[in-house]
Amino acid sequence: MVQIQVRYGVTPGPMDWLIGDEGFSDNYAVEIVSLDSALSHSFEIDIIDPAGNRTTSGLLAMIADTDGDGMPDDYEVANGLNPNDPADADVDNDNDGLTSREEYEAGTDPNDPDSDGDTYLDGEDAFPLDPSEWLDSDGDGIGDNADPTPYPENGTFAFSQATYTVLESNTFVTVTVERSNGSAGEVSVDFAVADGSATASIDYEAQVGTLVFSDGELAKTITVGIVNDSVYEGQESFDVALMNVQGNTAALGDPFSAEILISDDDLAPSEGAIGFVSAEASTNENSGVVSIQVVRTGGSFGDVSAIFETLDGTATASADYTAVSGSVVFADGETESTIDVPIIDNFVFNPDKNFRVLLSQPAGGAVLVAPSEVQVTIVNDDAPATGTFEFADESVRVAEQAGALELTVNRDNGSNSSASVTLRSVDISATAASDFEAIDQELTFAAGQTSAVATLTLLDDSAYEGDESLRLELVNAVGAEIGNLSQQVVTIVDDELPPSPGVLHLSGNQYYVGEDTGTFTLTVLRSGGSAGSVTVDLATSSGSASPGSDFESLARTVTLVDGQTTVTAELLIYDDSTHEDDEYLSVNLSNASGGASIGSPDSAGIVISDNDPAPSTGVVRFSGASYSAAESGGTVTLTIMRTDGSFGDISVDYSTSDGTAISGQDYSASNGTVNLANQQTSATFDISILDDSTDESDETFSIRLSNPANTSIGAIDQATITIQDNDNAPTTTPPPQPSGGGGGGAVSWLLLVLSFGVWRRRMA
Repeated sequence: MVQIQVRYGVTPGPMDWLIGDEGFSDNYAVEIVSLDSALSHSFEIDIIDPAGNRTTSGLLAMIADTDGDGMPDDYEVANGLNPNDPADADVDNDNDGLTSREEYEAGTDPNDPDSDGDTYLDGEDAFPLDPSEWLDSDGDGIGDNADPTPYPENGTFAFSQATYTVLESNTFVTVTVERSNGSAGEVSVDFAVADGSATASIDYEAQVGTLVFSDGELAKTITVGIVNDSVYEGQESFDVALMNVQGNTAALGDPFSAEILISDDDLAPSEGAIGFVSAEASTNENSGVVSIQVVRTGGSFGDVSAIFETLDGTATASADYTAVSGSVVFADGETESTIDVPIIDNFVFNPDKNFRVLLSQPAGGAVLVAPSEVQVTIVNDDAPATGTFEFADESVRVAEQAGALELTVNRDNGSNSSASVTLRSVDISATAASDFEAIDQELTFAAGQTSAVATLTLLDDSAYEGDESLRLELVNAVGAEIGNLSQQVVTIVDDELPPSPGVLHLSGNQYYVGEDTGTFTLTVLRSGGSAGSVTVDLATSSGSASPGSDFESLARTVTLVDGQTTVTAELLIYDDSTHEDDEYLSVNLSNASGGASIGSPDSAGIVISDNDPAPSTGVVRFSGASYSAAESGGTVTLTIMRTDGSFGDISVDYSTSDGTAISGQDYSASNGTVNLANQQTSATFDISILDDSTDESDETFSIRLSNPANTSIGAIDQATITIQDNDNAPTTTPPPQPSGGGGGGAVSWLLLVLSFGVWRRRMA
């Protein structure tokens, strides 16, 4: 056995660690390059790590390679090669582009140029052992047929950065286009430059072109010339953009446009200083607007601005002027601007007032310069005010029993001189000398006096009149004006209780009227008060009486004027020639107005008494005095006739009584009542007949009418019913003849006759 010791992490030279044979070792593997055939073809590897720990691999098999050509002897023998000739390892026996050693390493057959039979030589086949694959275009180890992306990516083209900065004094700027996510094949991409704030030919040299990337090339540059001038322009820019990329999978990436910033190398002119022309300004109160001039001095380069706002002084925003704020803006080269402030004219004398306008927060490189604040004086344009006379309130209420009311007249909006105004009263619903004492008084105001008082005398009475009113007026002003509130309404509140408008009700709750009355008068009464005009609705509603045939419907509103306590309404009653029962309707009160209420009775019934004679109810009787029935018929039907009239509902009783027919044996006794409705002229009822098997003579029983209701009984008030026997007489045997002669024969016949008579009687 050959034992080979390898130190972990150390690469010894050849022979350094061999025991019993030749070979070399590296950090991880040991290869036996020559072997004595006398030795066993197996070995163990002991690995000793830097800490001195030993690991033994166990028994490992060895493969013999006598000529050391990298192919095992067994493989060479099996494939017709010489295991003792290392030169045959580099021979391509099957002309497939692979040497024998390469065939061994690839696992292909060194004697078959197409090991997998896919028509491609092993040396040209990326997968020589897979008949379904032969190409790996993108070299990812996956055959083109199975690879969803079989071809190498052409790449994504974008600028190396989105922004480039170059000094105006530089002659050019270079931008880089990078190729990422693939570099296969030749790809072209167009580029072009475009103005931003910089202008082609003035600030840079315009150009367009095409970049061509060869296979594997990852970056190219674009050089754009920069034009220098001596004029300050500030920083300017232009853009370079990529477009029209040409390649199978080539695409534009991000950023595909780059901004080139040209930093100006010329000195910037001054933006200047912003301030007011003067620290003071004035305007008349009636000017409508004041314009305050703002100037820009010491330079006018670029756009600049400043914030402005107004602040109250003795003038108040919204009362004397309109507050404004905002920005005052100067365009490049502009040196003058204005701020307009609206002025409010109040048409009232007052001292001159002022407010301020302030500048702050300059922008765009400008600074503020004094004066940055201006005081604006609003010059009063109104004459000193003498004032206006007005009442304090538009209306006032006072109790009738108050006796007097103090009236205040104010002098507003100025009192610079003496003035006067006349106060007078005017009747409305209140009457001078009856409800109050008329007033016509001049009120005098001294200079500076702002109010004066007059007295209105009230006259109380004991009569209820309701609230009444008068009007006070200001007229004939001297030394001042009369204002908007020049009239005042005084309401005198009555202190007497108002009379009641009363309670409305019908004169009764039940009325009777004959059918031939024609017109019936309904009376509505007003009790408990009669103040004011009131109304109430009066309407009929039908009961058994019908509107249009028995009476005329009534639906009206009745009015009682102030003091009226009674009012009537006419109800039209219709007469006809038809006999009817007494009929009724009702009348109702509703919807009282004017403060009145509805009392009791608020409804009443009206009975219309019929004045037409009643028609005859008729006479009842049997249809005949006798009836017959077969014993086997089961029943006999009797008919009640109604003659000489058929008005109304009537009834009559009936009952049976025995004759030769016996109840319970020959018929069923019966009694009851027959009813005939209005206009009904006949009725029937049945009596049961009892059948037996005994031969007998026809038999009779009777039936009688009694107790007529709403009618009378006629001549045929009783009837006889004959039951006709349906049984055969029995068969009889004559008695035997006596023997001998003489008187004995006569006696026998007599006995026979007597016996037959007795039998018949029993049968009867």
